[in-house]
Amino acid sequence: TWTGNEYNDDISWACIAFARAYLITGNMTYRDIAKANWDAMYNRAWDTNYFGGGLWWRQSDRQSKNACIQGPATIAACYLYNISGDTNYLNKAQAIYAWNRKYLFNTNSGAVSDNINTNGTVDTVALTYNQGTFIGSANLLHRATGLPFYYQDAILAGKRTQNNMTTAGVLPEWGSNSDLSGF
Repeated sequence: TWTGNEYNDDISWACIAFARAYLITGNMTYRDIAKANWDAMYNRAWDTNYFGGGLWWRQSDRQSKNACIQGPATIAACYLYNISGDTNYLNKAQAIYAWNRKYLFNTNSGAVSDNINTNGTVDTVALTYNQGTFIGSANLLHRATGLPFYYQDAILAGKRTQNNMTTAGVLPEWGSNSDLSGF
């Protein structure tokens, strides 16, 4: 179980890893671990009290709803839908994506803002981590539903990333002392 981790995005990444492990091995234990952790994360993180939905980034303070949890949680839910056939995962993936799109995605520029805090202030910094997981979630939802707006969102976010976050089409090497470099 990953539920001792206060960062809901970390739990989502673990769910993605376990779902992929199931796809590779067929070992039902990996699928069951992915489902149990995702369900626990969703039940503690989804909240309609602020802005009608969205997942909290951290359990300890519940101060912001960040793109870094919305994207990976959507991706994990899409994997779970694909491996279980349970439409509840698809419905939740679509709801998380819709919330992320409404509050953190700029439908004109393709930028994915980092977060919105409880007072309604949006941190508009766009990070490659958020751009990438937004693109990934849009791609998986397009594959699951065939709805063209998901594909169009992925293209727009991808073009924003390519045109504004690269040098000659290459993502820069970050030299920070935080985990942001890995993103």
